[in-house]
Amino acid sequence: RAGAARTIRSSKDGPPRENGGTAWIGVSNSRARLASLYGGESALTVRNCAGGVEAIVTVPYRTVPV
Repeated sequence: RAGAARTIRSSKDGPPRENGGTAWIGVSNSRARLASLYGGESALTVRNCAGGVEAIVTVPYRTVPV
């Protein structure tokens, strides 16, 4: 399925983070790792949401031949 992607969402309750967490070193390291693995086909978004913070990871859908 060319162009298909998978998205994973994870949220944490509690106070919102300054800048939505985008300045955290772990976020920038994770973005760099995703870019090295998938190039422009991946994304990592961290944002404040109602009641906490949400991280959204998108990677291309690929199957492994068996």
